[in-house]
Amino acid sequence: MLIEEGGISFKGEILFRKSTPLSDPRARYQGFAPGEQILPAGTVMREGARPLPCDILFQRDLAVKLRDGTTIYTDVFRPITTEKIPGIVAWSPYGKNLGGFHLDDFPFRMAVPQSLVSELNKWEAPDPAIWCAKGFAVINPDARGAYSSEGDEWCWSRQEGRDGADLVDWVGAQDWCNGKVGMAGNSWLAASQWFIAAERPKHLAAIAPWEGLSDVYRNLICPGGVPDIGFMDDIITKNAGKNRIEDLIAMLERHPLYNDYWRDHSAAVERIDVPAYVVASLSSLVHVNGTFEAFERLKTDKWLRVHHIQEWPDFYDPANQEDLGRFFDHYLKGYDNGWEATPTVRMPVFSAGPDNATVTNRVENAFPLDRTRYRPVHLGARSLSSAGAPPAASKVTVSAARREAAAFDIAVDKRTELIGFPELVLFAEGKDTDDFDIFIRLQKINVDGTVFDAMTLPEESPIIRAHREQVLAVRDMPFKYVLFYQGPWGRLRASLRKVDEARSRPGKPYQPLDRPELLREGEIVMLRIGLTPMSLELKPGETLRVIVETWNDLEIPFGDRQSKPIGKGDIVIHCGDGHASHLIVPDVTGT
Repeated sequence: MLIEEGGISFKGEILFRKSTPLSDPRARYQGFAPGEQILPAGTVMREGARPLPCDILFQRDLAVKLRDGTTIYTDVFRPITTEKIPGIVAWSPYGKNLGGFHLDDFPFRMAVPQSLVSELNKWEAPDPAIWCAKGFAVINPDARGAYSSEGDEWCWSRQEGRDGADLVDWVGAQDWCNGKVGMAGNSWLAASQWFIAAERPKHLAAIAPWEGLSDVYRNLICPGGVPDIGFMDDIITKNAGKNRIEDLIAMLERHPLYNDYWRDHSAAVERIDVPAYVVASLSSLVHVNGTFEAFERLKTDKWLRVHHIQEWPDFYDPANQEDLGRFFDHYLKGYDNGWEATPTVRMPVFSAGPDNATVTNRVENAFPLDRTRYRPVHLGARSLSSAGAPPAASKVTVSAARREAAAFDIAVDKRTELIGFPELVLFAEGKDTDDFDIFIRLQKINVDGTVFDAMTLPEESPIIRAHREQVLAVRDMPFKYVLFYQGPWGRLRASLRKVDEARSRPGKPYQPLDRPELLREGEIVMLRIGLTPMSLELKPGETLRVIVETWNDLEIPFGDRQSKPIGKGDIVIHCGDGHASHLIVPDVTGT
């Protein structure tokens, strides 16, 4: 069995489900047609799409043999040249062309105009029209089990890492390649880079993971030990192939605690030995923690750029493609272009500009920032700057059965910048329940009492300007947190509260999530809940709000299967005195 090979730790049964058939219209399968053709400059692949800027050799359905004998198929796009050139691999199972996901499927094409891409690009991948003109080949494989590729499909695991490493070294050995290969793409195409690069393929020279998880269990399917399955179920359901796909949902039902199976789905980022151009956002409901955590764990040369919009308009933004081009020119072509002087960290600060505008690309030398002061702010405190003893004892009760929430407002009496990882320390007990799930959100309340939220689509986009009223209407829909960002979030199952102090640091408690400790009636326990990173300026007269909820208000509205929080009784939150629930904020004000 594949899982037993090459140092994989889990030896149990892996559950699969049937992949979506290639005949299903959702697969958008273009058929199996090995061969090659020249696409002349000026070719338009679809009405309104970007014309090809140069002649491109398109090689379709090339067979690549993996180490275990499995054959996968890849498309290759190359500029017409006699020079040896580097390759850029876009690894995923979504389809080499079209596939189960397309920007047309999303509201407002997520602000990516049709004219910005050529339609040669696979989902969330580099556009060959752009990169062939820059002197690179683009390699679009169908991963094991995807579409016509043989075998069963695996999801973000050590197995996928080995498969991708084989493909990278196949590219590097082609007679047209200069021996150097990079990787690029967002979401799955970013997550796969962490696993593939950790295998250290000899021809891999640089990676550019653009928003992607690095630990399936902790970042996506069960953060804080709380199942969140809708998005993953949607992805599994839509992936097409001739055989089967690994069923992470069924595996979570069989293995709800963090064990060796899930460790095999956590990338060994520390093993990566090539330079990395890492892109993250603060607003993604899927990619935030995995990207920031992987960046911190990287031990190689690395750069982090944090953006403030959705991944797709950011990825296809011409300025960002130019920036990535400088990175690849340096590491894949050997150009002395000054790339290494690029700031280590560039990031946004929400509400730091006039009229609550977002400041972008602020330069920093590290993340978290070296100058961070982690300050406790007690729930019930008068203001964000107040210090001293906790307030008088109090408690708030919320009902899990009735989906109740509690909000704690903390006034802001002076300008404050909070950048980094916040953590909520909550003292709580369960009434008529031995376990419960707790969900935390932070908000900034403007001076006029409205909730600050930032649109995650670029407002200057012609698409968004033309549909502004429709976009704003999303604020009242289940999709709202995809298009509007309000602040950090976190969650924890109370029975999995145990913290490994050796692996924790300020703002980032580490729960092993492997052994439940049920609550006893009347027992007050301390819950340390790590939140997603934040970058926010607060001004005098504004308010920082801590929301404690008994349900997942942020669950992405995809898929037919949704998670249900546990806990049927009441949750009592204790504040002040001997049980001083408090928020630990990453304060960089005036430092």
